[in-house]
Amino acid sequence: MSAWERIQTRAKQPGRDFFDMLVDPASIQTQLLKNILKKNARSRTGKLREFNTITSIKDFQQRNPIICYDDLQKDIGLIQAGVQNILTQEPIVAFEETGGSSGGSKLIPFTATGLGAIQNAVIPWLHNLLTHRPGIATGTAYWSISPATRSPRLESGGIPIGLSSDAAYFGPEFGQDILDTLAVPVEVGAIENFADWRRQTLRYLLSRKDLTFISVWSPTFLLDLVKAIPEELDRIFDGVSANHVPSSSCHALPIFSKDRIREIQSAVQGNSIDTKTLWPMLDTISCWLDANSTRYRDELASMFSGVYLQGKGLLATEGVVSIPVCKADAEEGSVLAINSGFFEFVDEDDRVFLAHELKLSNTYRVVITTFSGLYRYDLGDQVIVSGFLEATPLIKFCGRSGLVSDLCGEKLTEAFVLKQLSRLPGSAMLSPCISSKAGYVIFLDAKHFGLSSAKSVTEEVEQGLCSNPQYAYATRIGQLDRLSYCRVDNLWEQYIGYQRSCGRLIGDVKPPVLSLDTALFNALSKARAAA
Repeated sequence: MSAWERIQTRAKQPGRDFFDMLVDPASIQTQLLKNILKKNARSRTGKLREFNTITSIKDFQQRNPIICYDDLQKDIGLIQAGVQNILTQEPIVAFEETGGSSGGSKLIPFTATGLGAIQNAVIPWLHNLLTHRPGIATGTAYWSISPATRSPRLESGGIPIGLSSDAAYFGPEFGQDILDTLAVPVEVGAIENFADWRRQTLRYLLSRKDLTFISVWSPTFLLDLVKAIPEELDRIFDGVSANHVPSSSCHALPIFSKDRIREIQSAVQGNSIDTKTLWPMLDTISCWLDANSTRYRDELASMFSGVYLQGKGLLATEGVVSIPVCKADAEEGSVLAINSGFFEFVDEDDRVFLAHELKLSNTYRVVITTFSGLYRYDLGDQVIVSGFLEATPLIKFCGRSGLVSDLCGEKLTEAFVLKQLSRLPGSAMLSPCISSKAGYVIFLDAKHFGLSSAKSVTEEVEQGLCSNPQYAYATRIGQLDRLSYCRVDNLWEQYIGYQRSCGRLIGDVKPPVLSLDTALFNALSKARAAA
């Protein structure tokens, strides 16, 4: 039995169980909250808030205010130092690192049960995907779940940051089988030098004509990787005609036959890349396709013609909120992961709703409670209800609620700005202007916009921004200057370079829409394209 066959066999029952649960989200969510409180009743937090006496969801809400990461920093610091039994009764076995929308890094704790709750969602996703996309099971996979170019490290208290490999997110029952499907060895992800990591990754990917599945976070991560093939091609083939171990690695390089080298060379002509020749068996690509990433769907579809594109759903570092489901080759949306965490939803009037109380087409902010010690934690992610699967809501990520620009009362949110920029090709970003007069600048990629088109599209975007009455009023009376533009050479590459200089990991970088970062503003302004 192959690794994929073992995965399909083991995932069948958890997958069926999950979809059976969707008929009664209220009962499933109520029982899950009870289990979380019972599991952590003897932790310091559990004793302080008397988890063992909580008898209802309303009681839980009254004793636990909605919190953000800043409220947890002191407790996280104690856990980093090795102190246990703080947020959870069960030991913290790992941290995962993520960045906030306003900068800085956050360490999110995980217990073994908390990791199991993630598996409660991703295994049904895998079951559903393999059921409807059986071609995946005929070859190898490229998984990039953890950020690339990151070496493992321990906190002072001995708790690791990150899991041993991406396969660990699937648990011990599935982990080894996931490893057996890999087209790129896990060790490659730990190469810290970006150029070396990219070259090694491409070597392995190009050696695998049987690649059937790609799972990454950002679509730009994959697009940039593939676009680098022409400039890396000679170095990729250098020294790999025989199997040997390079001095900087603990794994052998792949072997390329002469026929495969000729095949690859014929598929890469200048900057033209025939991905169908490179990976004829590629069936599915899983990546972000909502909110800021929507604009890259067409580019992905063009680069990988005929390949099924599936959005990620909402998989936050803190926990799985929703998983994508497909039916008969058509994506049906992302269903709330009702057995992975306890969820609450806050509307624009700060009213709190439970999963079974959500209304179609309404927008909410997500609050999560997990087995790993997050109690009523505000994710800051906004979702819109796009439908229902049985009685459980299908939700779509539509932006961050916490990212708002407010120079003089206009309160431009990321979701609103995204709506105005979503029709533009390539990367585009709005930013408050750093000058004596308040106003905004739209950064545009010079390869997509000449002087004339930049001017006209800026006028169109400003018209869209004026649908915000406060913005329209402020520009009309001169509080805000008219929207201006800045054409930037290779905007996305400039943005990636800036994020890397700030220590961000490339697999974590999301396409920009709205930025309040003055240093980024200055960096992009310096890269202004010649008139």
